[in-house]
Amino acid sequence: MLGDKITQLRLERNLSMNMLAKKSGVSVSVLFYIESKNRDPRFSTICKLAKALKVSIDEFIEKNDI
Repeated sequence: MLGDKITQLRLERNLSMNMLAKKSGVSVSVLFYIESKNRDPRFSTICKLAKALKVSIDEFIEKNDI
């Protein structure tokens, strides 16, 4: 799931939710809902998170997430 992937990448980079929110421009509350699988992010949010986590969109979204 996309929320799991975001959490995994964030933790691999030793980033807190607050740090990722600041780097990406995505609010902590939106990030929390995405990671807890309560919200599907907009494509623009996915792009911001991918950029902040330094991964391509292709790497970020697995085929089974679409």
